[in-house]
Amino acid sequence: MKKYLMNRSVRKALLLFAAGVLLTFLTAFREYRSDTLREGYILREEAGGEPFEAEARAKTDSSSHTLLIPVAPRLLSEEEADALLAAAEEDLNSFLFSERDPDRITAPLPLPETLENGLVGIVWTSDRPDLLRWDGSLGEQIPETGAPVTLTAELSVQGRIRTAVYSLSVYPEQFTGEKRFEKEVLDAVRRSEDRTEDRVFLPDTVEGKAVRWSRPFSGTPVLILLLCTACAVLSVFAAKSRETEAQKKKEEAMMLDYPSVTGKLVLLLHAGLSARSAIGKIALDYGKTLESSAKIRPGYEEFVTMYRDMNRGVTEIEAYRGLARRTALPSYRTLSALLAQNLTKGSRTLLEVLDKEAGNAWEERRKRARINGEQASLKLLFPMMIMLGIVLVIMIVPAFMTLY
Repeated sequence: MKKYLMNRSVRKALLLFAAGVLLTFLTAFREYRSDTLREGYILREEAGGEPFEAEARAKTDSSSHTLLIPVAPRLLSEEEADALLAAAEEDLNSFLFSERDPDRITAPLPLPETLENGLVGIVWTSDRPDLLRWDGSLGEQIPETGAPVTLTAELSVQGRIRTAVYSLSVYPEQFTGEKRFEKEVLDAVRRSEDRTEDRVFLPDTVEGKAVRWSRPFSGTPVLILLLCTACAVLSVFAAKSRETEAQKKKEEAMMLDYPSVTGKLVLLLHAGLSARSAIGKIALDYGKTLESSAKIRPGYEEFVTMYRDMNRGVTEIEAYRGLARRTALPSYRTLSALLAQNLTKGSRTLLEVLDKEAGNAWEERRKRARINGEQASLKLLFPMMIMLGIVLVIMIVPAFMTLY
């Protein structure tokens, strides 16, 4: 089943790669078909677009040249420019006065500097800049009864100019709500400000109401708390992940050791040793091997643990059951059950069962080795696909270059 799934994954990966190669061919062919250079011209950007440099290849019978040709955007004709200016003036009138009364301007005017997607530039002038500035803001010396102001907009495109003149009546700016409160505070600060002092004093009252000042909450403490909490949670998950990974590696190593320890156990039982003596022999031999190689083998460590438990006074059957409690691997649980059953009920077929268990363990190890080999070959598939892609590019690119 696993081999089938792996073959299916390989087929899927190859299918995706083939689709990528086909898409590459189709894209290159489309670019080839849509190449206007083959017809002897280059398409400009529309009016208002950005200039660019087009890369072109010129081939003669004896040479080939690659050039960068500057291409400017298209210019408007005089008729197009005049029509665009007229449309811009209509849009400007609608933008400024669709919701405002030119005879009563009480708020700053949003005066745009360009229209028609940046094609039309606008220069603003005012005959009373002390009352209405060029950026549309209102002055501070406007009388309560209002004052007339002439605002002029000079619209231009490609050197052609159109002038729009607006007669307005401006009144002092009306502040409400938050803006009025802000203006009262700023006016009070300006009135009491002394630049020779090392501090700026804020008003105690605004609009007849007492004011208490404080710095706005920055949110930094909350951010630090959230970051620390996130780090703590992530550290817990990371520790759990490391623990799970370590347990997985330990179980894999135990499964690799299982055929060896069961084989040695069967061999010693055939030699006439009791199960306890056989376990002790395996543990002591492993201890001697560990002194020289220093390589820890989890499967043998379980036998060392059983041997130490029995030497500390733990009953033999409890030592065997402890093996099942310490691991969730079915193989070791089966071995624990066989040893405990042999001790409590006796079993004339123990050696036969253990022989079969050892054979099954070696067969399982061979299967696992074969699966690991197939997984390793699957991991090599992606680098091989990259190499195949490089080879295809090396072969295809020169072929397409000759078409140009």
